Amino acid sequence: MTEDHNLPRASKASLFDRPTMKASLLLSLAILSITLLGWMSQWFWPSWMMDLVSSFQVQYAIANLLLWFLLLGHSLKQRLRRKDCKTAYTGLILGLACMTCQASLLGNWYRPPTPVAMAASPKPLQTVKLLSSNIHPGNEDYAPFLKLIEQEQPDLVLLQEATALSLKKLGTLQNLLPHHLHKVPPGQRKAGEKYPPAGTAIFSRFPLALESATPGSPFDKAGISARIQSSSSNSGSSGGSEASSIGFQVYAVHGLVPARPSFYRQRNDQLAAVFSAANLSDDPAIAMGDFNTTIWSPTLNSSQTQQLRPVRAGFGVAPTWRPNLAFPKGLQWLGNLFWIPLDHCYISPNIVVQDFRTGPDVKSDHLPLIVELKLPIPKTP
Repeated sequence: MTEDHNLPRASKASLFDRPTMKASLLLSLAILSITLLGWMSQWFWPSWMMDLVSSFQVQYAIANLLLWFLLLGHSLKQRLRRKDCKTAYTGLILGLACMTCQASLLGNWYRPPTPVAMAASPKPLQTVKLLSSNIHPGNEDYAPFLKLIEQEQPDLVLLQEATALSLKKLGTLQNLLPHHLHKVPPGQRKAGEKYPPAGTAIFSRFPLALESATPGSPFDKAGISARIQSSSSNSGSSGGSEASSIGFQVYAVHGLVPARPSFYRQRNDQLAAVFSAANLSDDPAIAMGDFNTTIWSPTLNSSQTQQLRPVRAGFGVAPTWRPNLAFPKGLQWLGNLFWIPLDHCYISPNIVVQDFRTGPDVKSDHLPLIVELKLPIPKTP
């Protein structure tokens, strides 16, 4: 009777060894939940909250990797104690599957894109370098930014959050880039305001023609649109002259910060207006700047951007923004944990990508974005 009575107890105790099963189960569920959150946030449309959640795919992958190693350590510990490890082993396999899904999601941006079919085109190509930077309205030291301009020698510089003060201090840019347009409100910081009024500006080596937009429209609020035209004459081998010109459309974009649902909808309208105008352009089009959305947002899927394609494809995630200023003084280093890619460049199908990279810290919460593109040059005798 004693043996019969004790046997169920022993089996029951081994089956419900709570510390062993609970830790493995909780770690496994955490990995699965983070993975589902990352994937689902890309497909819930429209949703303000899910759009924000979709921004941190790199952080989700790192968190899952750490949790998986904790689960691995836990399973090894249980193995040494000769306890049941089935739950931990199942969690390890599940974790590997989840991390494989996340790796494929991030790896899409490291795969070389399909080559642009321009090799057989008789038109020559001209390289154009663009530099875009959100210089932050609270910044008053532009020496690092000017040094970067001298080093890179770009053909176009697109500025977001430029102020009247920054335009004044960056006046030396006109020595290198004589043509410029801006949509920057005048005036200094008013009482109660954290920063002075800011806007968008373009500095160019080539002549600029401002594209007009309906005042107050989503397209008008998204930034500046300009047509760029450059021409030169070259002597041919037969003694005649040949005129070559390059013409393209550029959109300096600064989407509204989606801090609330109404701002989220306005930002989507702004980006949709830019993509629509760029796709209707007869010239090659470039949309570049601070979109205030990440590469995983449904706002930037192919159905929204239509023919425009991301220059970032094949060059990696390349995060550009860190929320340092969102943390109190002394804890701003925590912003380094939340780098996300908010700055983008989208181009027409007939433009070839030569280079894409981020620049150094220029005392802003954004890193500059630098791209080199090859545009077709129509030749006429």
